[in-house]
Amino acid sequence: MDWRRRLETLGMLRNSPARSAGLTRRRLYRPIEEVVPGQIIETPAGPCFVSEQRFTVDRPHGRWTLGDLLHRPPEILARLLDPPEQTPALDPRQIVFLDTETTGLAGGTGTYAFLVGIGFFPDDRTFIIRQYFMRDYDEEPAQMSALIEALEPFGALGSFNGRSFDIPILETRLALQRLPSRLSRLPHMDLLRPARRVWRRVLMSCALSSLEQAILAVRRAGTDVPSWMIPSLYFEYLQTGEATPLAGVFYHNQQDILSMVTLANHLCYLLENPAETGRHPMELAGLARWHESHGELDRAITLYREALIYPLSPEERTRLLRRLSALLKRAHRHEEALELWQALMDAGEVEQAVEILVDLAKYHEWQTRDLARALEATEQAITAAAGLRPTPARALMLEGLERRRERLLRKLRPTPRRQDEDHL
Repeated sequence: MDWRRRLETLGMLRNSPARSAGLTRRRLYRPIEEVVPGQIIETPAGPCFVSEQRFTVDRPHGRWTLGDLLHRPPEILARLLDPPEQTPALDPRQIVFLDTETTGLAGGTGTYAFLVGIGFFPDDRTFIIRQYFMRDYDEEPAQMSALIEALEPFGALGSFNGRSFDIPILETRLALQRLPSRLSRLPHMDLLRPARRVWRRVLMSCALSSLEQAILAVRRAGTDVPSWMIPSLYFEYLQTGEATPLAGVFYHNQQDILSMVTLANHLCYLLENPAETGRHPMELAGLARWHESHGELDRAITLYREALIYPLSPEERTRLLRRLSALLKRAHRHEEALELWQALMDAGEVEQAVEILVDLAKYHEWQTRDLARALEATEQAITAAAGLRPTPARALMLEGLERRRERLLRKLRPTPRRQDEDHL
């Protein structure tokens, strides 16, 4: 059969002559067992190479130690989950941090996860990293089988961009091997999402390497290899059997997992101490967005106000004023929202100011029943709206404001007394 001859030529069948010749050539080179500390384990699906390293919890990684995460409140840690309502509290010992090194970035059935690393706290004294390596394509069933067994005890996943990349690739590989998977059903702490929310206005990039340098103070050793080089190093290993360059790939995978632990701890620290002084104002704004997304409006408003104390560019200040005014409206704090009207007007945000004034008019008309203040807000809105560039939508808005003013004026007119009242 044509496909079988092609696989034999490529040496991808276990007993093919090309594979036997390749294995003979590989004996001239250092195998992975001599380059990376680990062992070959036997699984029901065959052999698999596994490397394991243990770290004490007092080991520093950047500005924190690994064990600092163990002391974060479980309810704070649970807020890093996506979605956050999956569990009200999360024990760090229930999280397995996961990172893959793959043969490409495209995904799909042609992309293999040749190295899968997991990290976890087995107790209060140790952090373990295990790395499951596919020495050749025919070892994937064993690698996936060993991985699934290792993940079984854990209740949540930790990753960096795992929801979009690592988990879909692993789900595909497991499906092709006809192995059951619960990965997509586990509560997932994808740290890229909160990192973007907090630092996207602070950093040029929210890649893990950028966060390591700018936020976490992590410095990698010279043995690290860049992500873009990793697939080619693996393909070269498949061709030659020389595993020495893969030491840098194992180190890269290990450091990614350690940085996830440090990043999770740092995010928890920010959530516990949102008003710490000396922060970048846009980091405060990012934390405000975080609390806003969790429905903690009062804390978000406080952080937006603190961010506005710092010197900001006109664009940043306008953006924060807009966010804060919208949040005040949402929190029904119309009186405070009115304070921002003049600032938004000065910044050219007239349309936003009109919306605030309309909400204020509604508030006084229907909630406080202070019709005079409702009329005042309406007239201010009409004055502001009249200065906007005419469009059909704005014309309709102005008509609605005029009708609101007429209604309020009717309500404020004194009601004529009836004749029979005059005789009393």
